[in-house]
Amino acid sequence: MKLRVDQWPYGALAALFALLACLITAGFASSDIFRRFEYDLSDSHRRLFAREVKFDNVVVIDVDEDSITKLQSKLGAWPYDREIYALITQWLVQAGVRGVGFDIVFAEPRKGDREFAAVLDERTVLAAAALDYTFERDASYRAQLEKNSWGDASASASSAYRLSDVTMPLAQLTTRANVGVISSRPDRDGTVRRVPIVYSVYGKLMPSIGLALWHAGSAMPPVIVGERSVTVGERSWPVSREAEVELRYPKNLDSLRVVPFYQVAFAASGVAGMEPLAEGLRGKRVIIGSSSAALGDFVQTPLGREPGVKIQAMTTELLAAGQVMKPRWLPLEFLLTLCVLVLVALAGQPRWQRTMLRQWVVFPLVIVFVGLFVAIAGAYSQAMGLLFAICAGILAHLIGMLFRQLQLFRQNQLLEMETQAAREADRLKSQFLSHITHELRTPLTAIMGFNNINLHQDDLGRDQRVKNGEIVDRNCQNMLALVNNLLDQAKIEAGQMAIQRHPERVKTVVSDALATVEPLLHGKPVALCADEQGVPEWLSMDAFRLRQIALNLLSNAIKFTEKGEITIVTTWADDVLQLYVKDQGNCIKTRCE
Repeated sequence: MKLRVDQWPYGALAALFALLACLITAGFASSDIFRRFEYDLSDSHRRLFAREVKFDNVVVIDVDEDSITKLQSKLGAWPYDREIYALITQWLVQAGVRGVGFDIVFAEPRKGDREFAAVLDERTVLAAAALDYTFERDASYRAQLEKNSWGDASASASSAYRLSDVTMPLAQLTTRANVGVISSRPDRDGTVRRVPIVYSVYGKLMPSIGLALWHAGSAMPPVIVGERSVTVGERSWPVSREAEVELRYPKNLDSLRVVPFYQVAFAASGVAGMEPLAEGLRGKRVIIGSSSAALGDFVQTPLGREPGVKIQAMTTELLAAGQVMKPRWLPLEFLLTLCVLVLVALAGQPRWQRTMLRQWVVFPLVIVFVGLFVAIAGAYSQAMGLLFAICAGILAHLIGMLFRQLQLFRQNQLLEMETQAAREADRLKSQFLSHITHELRTPLTAIMGFNNINLHQDDLGRDQRVKNGEIVDRNCQNMLALVNNLLDQAKIEAGQMAIQRHPERVKTVVSDALATVEPLLHGKPVALCADEQGVPEWLSMDAFRLRQIALNLLSNAIKFTEKGEITIVTTWADDVLQLYVKDQGNCIKTRCE
């Protein structure tokens, strides 16, 4: 026996609604609107659980607009010749910095390259920029790439962030200096939330500038790129499958120390009064870049638009402090979605659906639960995709509410139909009672009338009293038949009507019925006849019911026939007894089988 959907158990219905909600959400998840909302929700999550970071290890030296203006007369227009970088690098090394990184790609030769190359060592990191297309590279380029790489990419357990090509610094500058890639891929909305820390270029591993600067001045460490982590020496960071780290943007990014480039240039040139600057830079990792409107590069972040050099310095500090998020993990997000759907199913129990207010309470419950889940995930530095679980939970609840409204609509329709049927039954019952009252009143009146005549008139002869008694008897028989009909109808409606079969003669039953209804003619010029056609002498049947049928048919024929002939016909064909009455009244023929 198949059950309709509205007859399913509540658990099966809840599972069906959850599946529909997940399918709809999965289809919606591929749209740009969904991604935009998910990005906004993720950014809000990062800002809400952002931590403060002590920027004790990194300092930015910024070639800002003020520096370009103040150095215009001495150094000329930006970009500067390499002598100034050589002078500043030498001064920084003498000041005791732990590493110097350049967020500037020195890909073309300029004046002062020899002097610059002479001061570069293992404590310096030069920038390489990613390209989206492949060049025909010669053997010298590949030799330079291999020399500055951190190993063979094919030896890693997983794939690093793949690049088609990179623009390397001048080969003469990388003789002793390290190289780090400064490129990162933003999300579809243009916001940078993840940065690669290890790249794969022509089968070689290249570090990001932040990772290279963090390790500047140390021996080449072993690098292991796993499916969910990158290990460099004794340090390990959780990464995605493309070796990207989820940046945990700090709430105090503005506290990152930024030194104008002109101050360092003045100090390196021996300008009086700049001596304390060297003391403030001792033991730091310094990254040099530009935030000028014309030549600087800027990055859109969840915290707003920031200079690229500042983001590179922040990444270096976050890697050093281990302040990065664990990448999104689908099993955990599946668990979150499952918990939300279970919560919605529990809140959707029928006892909760008595009022509309309780139905709408589900939405705050889902939000609060997701908030608690996210708070726990944020405490463990776990990045989460929240929108799928929220949408699936809300959709499941809305589908359940819509289904319940449809159920209520169908129940109201059924109730309306039952109400109309009850009204119609009540009308028919009243009509039936009126009819049967009329039918009973006629013989009862006759009985009372003839009985009073026999009782109160002394001059009646015996023959007249006998005739009156016969009339009373016939009317009593008529009333008894009406009462029996009522009882039979009640039995049929109750399903208790039983057929009692016994061997009987059809001819006897028909003759008895004719004799019973003959007094009903009241002297009408009507003849009663019987026509038997091939009926066996004995049949197994319920003679009482057959007699009732014959009486009803004959009584109806007598009622509507004023003259002529009434014939009751019985036939036997194909093991079926047929009985019908022919008359010359309004009803021409009535049959019963």
